[in-house]
Parts: sequence; C-alpha cells; structure tokens
Amino acid sequence: FLLIDNDDKQQALEYIEQFHLDISTTQRAQYCENIIINSLVANYVNKALKHHIKVTTLIHLPNDISTNEIDLSVILSNAFENAINANLKIEDVLLRDIHIRCKTTNKDIQIKIQNPNHIPVDFEDGLPVSRVPDHGFGTKSMRMLAKRFDGTVEFDQSNGQFTCVIYLMNKKART
Repeated sequence: FLLIDNDDKQQALEYIEQFHLDISTTQRAQYCENIIINSLVANYVNKALKHHIKVTTLIHLPNDISTNEIDLSVILSNAFENAINANLKIEDVLLRDIHIRCKTTNKDIQIKIQNPNHIPVDFEDGLPVSRVPDHGFGTKSMRMLAKRFDGTVEFDQSNGQFTCVIYLMNKKART
C-alpha cells in the first residue's frame, strides 16, 4: 500500500509476485473460510514455523466479510511481520510464539495478535516507535487502513507480551 502511495509500482509488483510465489509454495491448511485471508495466514504461519516460532490460531472469518480483503491483508501482513520479527530476537526457540485470534460480530472484525517481547518498546501517539532506520511505516499504514472502516489499531506491551488489537467496523450494518 505504501509502495503504491509512493508511486513505486515496480517494487509493489515485485512484492505481489513474491507474495504469490510464497503462497503457491505454502502448505495448504484451513485457518478460516475466507480464501484470501486463509492463504495469507497459511503463508505467515509457514514462515513462522521455518523460524521455529509456534503459532496458535483461532480465526472465525467467513467468505463474505464487510472489509476490503486487500486492506485487511495489508493490516494482517504488517501485524504478522512485526510478530515474527519480534520473535526472531528471542534466542531460546522454545519461547517463541504467536497467538492470533480473529472473530466477526455483526460483521465487525476483531483481531488480536500477541507475541512475547521483553525488550522495552517506546510508543508515540499510540504507535510503537521503531529503532531501525526506515522502519515503522507498517503500523502507520495499519492505523490509516483501519480508519477507513471506522476502526482502530491499538498496541500494548505488558507482562512480557506485545499485543496488537485491531477493530474494523462494518459500515453497512450501521446504515
């Protein structure tokens, strides 16, 4: 999304091609009814497992969601990438894990992604601040996309856990 906004169409195309290649080689598992989101989750679970990260999923997401699937894919991709990257900083592979829960209520979508993180995280305007140069754009794009659906993205770090909670509202149900 950021690549397209910055008019970097070639890099966006390369990203899509790599994502398609990753999906085509990913072990097919059933995480939810929604085919697009299921493929995305399968891709990231496979990526996490390659890094010895345990992933627990509980995803109830039907095919007919009210949110644009591309926007939802961008949000989930950023959240998964952040959780995987945080886990890679944990030397003891037995302590690496990601928990993802997703449910719909009246077609509103609620997502919670949690991972261990004992490194203090600084927050600015409610968003985690990256210490890596040229990083930190993913959480900003997540927030921007959530706002399109009158939604929110919230981040928290407490008790050794980093939590990302995403709410996307179904505008159709309210009109």
